[in-house]
Amino acid sequence: MQRHEIMEAMGGLGLKGMASAFDEAVTTGLQRKRTTMEILTDLLRAGAPPPACRVHPLPHDGGKAPAV
Repeated sequence: MQRHEIMEAMGGLGLKGMASAFDEAVTTGLQRKRTTMEILTDLLRAGAPPPACRVHPLPHDGGKAPAV
């Protein structure tokens, strides 16, 4: 698949931000002569939410209804 085809496919899937991250990761990776694994790692890190944005499960109270 060519670069423009990948960018169009990501745009069609509603992944415009990921398309931008992909383009940046590949361009930078090639300029720095990085391995494929390093480029993919950069891409995955760009798509992962920052630690502060991750959802943490709330404590579960056993399913009891609140007392009124």
